[in-house]
Amino acid sequence: MRVFSPAAQAIQDRGTVVVEDLTGILQHIAHDEGPNGPQSPVTQYLLREGASHLAAALTQDATSDQGRVPAILATLVGHDSFATKVLAVSRNQLRRRWPLASGWYADLISYSLRPQRFARNAVLLLRQLPAWMDGPLGVLIARFADAEVESSQDPHLYRLGETIMTLWPDYPPVRQALDVYRQSVVETWAPVYAGILARYGLVLRDGVDISDACWVFQALVIREGLERRIDPELRTASIPGIPTAPLSALAILIYLAGATDTTDGRVLDYRELSQRMPVHCRPAATPGP
Repeated sequence: MRVFSPAAQAIQDRGTVVVEDLTGILQHIAHDEGPNGPQSPVTQYLLREGASHLAAALTQDATSDQGRVPAILATLVGHDSFATKVLAVSRNQLRRRWPLASGWYADLISYSLRPQRFARNAVLLLRQLPAWMDGPLGVLIARFADAEVESSQDPHLYRLGETIMTLWPDYPPVRQALDVYRQSVVETWAPVYAGILARYGLVLRDGVDISDACWVFQALVIREGLERRIDPELRTASIPGIPTAPLSALAILIYLAGATDTTDGRVLDYRELSQRMPVHCRPAATPGP
């Protein structure tokens, strides 16, 4: 991608930008399409660099006053100063897209918390899932949890987002981004989890919704991932067939023991669930494009 640098008075190559679908993510940008719209490489370059710069700056100040978010953002990724002093591009590159600084800050937060951050890991998991579903349920859950926890160690995926949500939970763009993330989790994983339950001949008990299961599973692996980042030697759990399973895998099995019955009405404890083999040939559902 190439942009004009006022300081150098020349067009400079700023590397490669992988364009994501940011439709619906950027709510305050001045143009919905075209060279100044969400899908423009320059737009996404500005956001990417803004998010990276913000991540670096936030790690140096984790005691910010939540009530002064706009002022703090102005210092870290100011509307004009970020463009001219950090990126060395014209301030109009930002102003044409976000005429108001408040809009730039809000969309930068939305971008930093976007659910698309996790798309690559989700695709990799879904590719491996069919092979895992030929063995015991405990092995499947352990492999799934291990892959999720491992992906959470990537600082570019989780640390900036967790920092923003921890520092500024009352900031409206943070709350809006959380709603978008929750919806994305259900849309992506509910059909997958429903397919896994069907594969192993299990049904959720009355009053338990698949969206509840999605929340529990994500909460457990995210928590273990957080603790693993702090303590790389975090202890593991032992379940039938896997002596060193992630802690979240054991917790998921215990949850399923209380939330499911077999299709013929039997109640299984977590050990029996761990050793349960597939009873149906239908593969797990996968989310749409």
